[in-house]
Amino acid sequence: MVTQFDIDCCIDDALRKGREEERRRSEAEIAKLQAEIAALKAQLAALQK
Repeated sequence: MVTQFDIDCCIDDALRKGREEERRRSEAEIAKLQAEIAALKAQLAALQK
């Protein structure tokens, strides 16, 4: 028989996995944006010469 505790544990696990996945996506997005910023800074430096 499934108890409320079992259900709560499943919900907690799903939420934790979701948060970890969201964090990884956020970190990947930040890295992508940092690379774009670096490329734009390089372009700006080249234009200022």
